[in-house]
Amino acid sequence: MPLLAFAPLLLLAACRGRPAPPAMVPALVGPPGATLFTLDPGASRAWFYLHADGPLTKLGHSHVISAPAMRGSIWLHPVLERSSC
Repeated sequence: MPLLAFAPLLLLAACRGRPAPPAMVPALVGPPGATLFTLDPGASRAWFYLHADGPLTKLGHSHVISAPAMRGSIWLHPVLERSSC
């Protein structure tokens, strides 16, 4: 019975609004030799493909997450490990 009394409070807590996005601070200096690309929120879109892995692979499934309005900068270096965003 006590659990039923708290159920509405738990549901309300789960339905709170989205937090404000963090302030964007552009990276002014990238790695030497890197090329700067600035993302346009109106024209940029990214998809992340997440595949099941590990010992429970057979029980999992893949996910696709999209980010339709990305903002920020990408520093692309010929040596990919030196790139940043």
